[in-house]
Amino acid sequence: MWIKLVKDAHCRVVNENGEFCNCVLIKQYLFLAHATSYWNVSSFMIHRASPEVEKLLSPEQAGCRRNCSTCEQVVALTTHIENGFQQQLKTGAVFLDLTAAYNTVWHTGLLYKLSKNIPHWFARLIELFLHDQRFRVHMGDDTSTWRSQVNGLLQGSVLSPTLFNLYTNDLPVTGFRKFIYADDMCLTKQAQRYAVSHQTWCEKNYGLILPPSAA
Repeated sequence: MWIKLVKDAHCRVVNENGEFCNCVLIKQYLFLAHATSYWNVSSFMIHRASPEVEKLLSPEQAGCRRNCSTCEQVVALTTHIENGFQQQLKTGAVFLDLTAAYNTVWHTGLLYKLSKNIPHWFARLIELFLHDQRFRVHMGDDTSTWRSQVNGLLQGSVLSPTLFNLYTNDLPVTGFRKFIYADDMCLTKQAQRYAVSHQTWCEKNYGLILPPSAA
């Protein structure tokens, strides 16, 4: 019964200032799930699974982890650049911000990755949570019909940051140093000189077309 209770989310649309929104244009707004049962059960699961999860996560990922913060990543990046400068090395950096990162998490892929790495009981509970989830949105006096959530993680859930970290934990190992905080990433490479411009390098290695102001 409690699994059923946490599958149905009643959502309110809020803007970036945390204010409830009654407008029609909702593309840039967040959907926050309000479900007391979901919150309580999720908190219990995170508490129980946290030791195993911490062993699996890459040290490059600092997002939503105990004793980690954005400030530490900024200091680590700055120190990395300064150490390179002392060795007469130039540091090239690319900053990435994934668009709608939580909303595009593939449930099937997430469950597959969880089944390979974490305790069976945790993976099984996550599978029960994700299966047949649905939501509806309240905007003022209007309420939408129930919709199924086939992809993505609930915004505002204490489980979502941990699940996203586990989902993106298998990034390929490359010759670049990574500084990651949740869905924000910085890739750096140090060398005495660069034979190509940042624009050419980004396009060749990652298929990224930089705007003229960032090239």
